[in-house]
Amino acid sequence: MYWMNFVPVCARILWVLAAELAIFLLLWLLYGLDEELRIYTRRSWLMLGSVLMAICAFCMYPTKTEGVPDSCGFWLMSVYLGISTTMDIFIKQVSDILHYLGLAGALLLIGTNMPNAKILWELILYMIIQYLVFAKMYGRADVAAFMICAIFVSAMGRGMEAFVSHLVIAFGLLALIQAFRRNIASDGNLKHPVALFPYIICAFFMII
Repeated sequence: MYWMNFVPVCARILWVLAAELAIFLLLWLLYGLDEELRIYTRRSWLMLGSVLMAICAFCMYPTKTEGVPDSCGFWLMSVYLGISTTMDIFIKQVSDILHYLGLAGALLLIGTNMPNAKILWELILYMIIQYLVFAKMYGRADVAAFMICAIFVSAMGRGMEAFVSHLVIAFGLLALIQAFRRNIASDGNLKHPVALFPYIICAFFMII
């Protein structure tokens, strides 16, 4: 019966929401260490973050067929993508603590699904380019997001083509939507800054 296919999906969503509650407890314990977290935990957008994270987990789950296991790394990536996107949308800042969680998750995944030497070298090159070139174009948090997503993609056995596709699609979506909103100035820059994380996440789901 078709409805039975939804049972494991709902179970995974409930599991990832439980994992988020545990992470929020950690963030609450670290409340005094980070200004962005203090701002975020005062807001009423936690349920939206929960929904976003559940969607992240649901969208990433099919990558198991590529060899990415259900592991702590998977759930940490879900937490990172969901909460970071919410923070970027509403307060235009992302806590460094969340980047550490995302990096830990991505490293766990690549550790259990080690790509070949060619992909590893392409990953290192891409991260160097992100840090030295693109860091001057957008924020450090966005650079970290692209790097962490690249580590995840490399664990799926994909290299530079996927990394560049992610970058191009993200900025293509940004340009298209902001042009529609007439938020692009004559010099090509945005008239008003916008959150980049939603575009990074949408592009990420499109390439995986």
